[in-house]
Amino acid sequence: MDLLVPDVRLARVAPRIIDATGRYSSPLNGVVRTVSRPGDRWGMRLDYENLQDQDRARMEAFVLQLRGAANRAILGPRDWKQRGSFDTAELAPNNSFNLGTNNWTATGATFTAADRIARVANSGAAAGRITSDAITIVSGQSYAVRALSIPGNVSNWKFAVGTTAGASDYIASTPTNQDQLATSTFTASGTVAYISLYCNTSVSGDFVYFSLVSLTRCGLVNGGAQTGSVIKCDAMGASGTSVLLPGDWVSIGGELKRVTVPLDVNSSNAYISVSPPMRTSPGDNTPVINKYPTGRFIMSGNESGWQTEPGRFATSSFDLVEAV
Repeated sequence: MDLLVPDVRLARVAPRIIDATGRYSSPLNGVVRTVSRPGDRWGMRLDYENLQDQDRARMEAFVLQLRGAANRAILGPRDWKQRGSFDTAELAPNNSFNLGTNNWTATGATFTAADRIARVANSGAAAGRITSDAITIVSGQSYAVRALSIPGNVSNWKFAVGTTAGASDYIASTPTNQDQLATSTFTASGTVAYISLYCNTSVSGDFVYFSLVSLTRCGLVNGGAQTGSVIKCDAMGASGTSVLLPGDWVSIGGELKRVTVPLDVNSSNAYISVSPPMRTSPGDNTPVINKYPTGRFIMSGNESGWQTEPGRFATSSFDLVEAV
């Protein structure tokens, strides 16, 4: 199951690269030989200090839900500000439900929100949904939609994007596993979009939870079967220089990468240089996401916990390793 790392204030974060390189040092002359294979990945140590009340409860619940290495943590960089000019605006209103039910309208559903988790329950014998307020987009540009659900009492859910409330002409509403971050893309043909999140049944009382929904500009991988550290992309907008700069982060095919060379765009085509290299080849039109890019991580060990000063503070530290 995929779980979003709560947006609780971090005391420290320590990223590290775990390489896939073998080393051999000759005992005779000290010459070192190396053999490298695809598989470099990120490790992240997260330190939280002096957590109180809601923040403490949210982090402790998150650690319990991970169940050691059984589930996956959806995590992006927390110590970074993009340097390049590519658009990083979050377009989905109230996208983490921190404002409760604001900016979303229920249809055929009972809709509540607490602790940044939305609950959508069918109120009758029809698939209930919530739909965002109108979102302004730019015709001809490519967009990525991401949504994450926490299991309710049904096995999957649906989401759609359209030019009117409840429509699916941009992204069709197909069943999606409750326990995985769902990502889809569309190219705008108009200037308005609506996102709908559905309970995927017609049974009164069936419900699902949602912890995140996101709509942002994105690039697209141009051609399949690409590997290594340089990926050809398009849909990056008009020609320009410094669209992304060294140190900027992106996610491609669920893998978290850092840009290593300034990215220039020529007639929408671009070659993005990243590190670590791709572990798996992304498919054609896979989104290149640079607004809160994320990877999927697991606990590096089988034990996790926290320290508590009763009635005062809680402190927690844990190590995550990028995984499939």
